[in-house]
Amino acid sequence: MSVFRRIIYHSGWFILFGPLIGAAIAIGIINFLPAIIGGPDSFLLYFCRTIPELVIITGWIYSLLPAWLTGVACALIPLKLY
Repeated sequence: MSVFRRIIYHSGWFILFGPLIGAAIAIGIINFLPAIIGGPDSFLLYFCRTIPELVIITGWIYSLLPAWLTGVACALIPLKLY
């Protein structure tokens, strides 16, 4: 497999699955906010319950570049090392 093909392969997988980990953490935090913040009348709880999609999309956008660079770095590791 050529280096260019490995870069495309690895960076594609990192871009696809890397942000999903952050999204899973964000969803977990949003679901457990009543236990963390306390009380259903909290402004922060109301704020996070109304815009979870924005939190997930923003996390995905901000993690695309690091995920892509990690995929490129993994693709440039010589084949003899893995």
